[in-house]
Amino acid sequence: MDQETYPVSPETSTERPSIFDDDKPLPLYYAEQSIFLFSIFFGALFGSILMAMNLNRNEGKKGKMEVIVFGILFTVLQYKALQYLPKGSYVNILFGLLSGLILKAYFWKTYIGSVPYTKRSIVAPLIIGLTIFIALLGITLYSLAIQ
Repeated sequence: MDQETYPVSPETSTERPSIFDDDKPLPLYYAEQSIFLFSIFFGALFGSILMAMNLNRNEGKKGKMEVIVFGILFTVLQYKALQYLPKGSYVNILFGLLSGLILKAYFWKTYIGSVPYTKRSIVAPLIIGLTIFIALLGITLYSLAIQ
């Protein structure tokens, strides 16, 4: 299956820039938009794990621990804040938007930048995320049924 190359901006050519060695393939990353959407729907921790997996493919591997710590701290902060905020899925989505924006605007721009990359498939993370979601939903429904 042929993989698509995604430059950072539409103005950027899909051809490899001269700064890259012709023998080396473009880095294989989860797309910036995929990380943003995973943060919204599955939470900051899940989005930060995908970002850390991208950073693990960088030569220096800089920022990997920072992004994981961010995901953990943001998830703890979200859990604490939700104890005082009104219940509802819109609040979780707002937290997801905020975490996704931070991952995109700060971590992506700081540690990956505008490097062209090959888009990595999101099928495996999507299956894992949906499996965890369905399991947690099942546990929640079961606990409500036995009360």
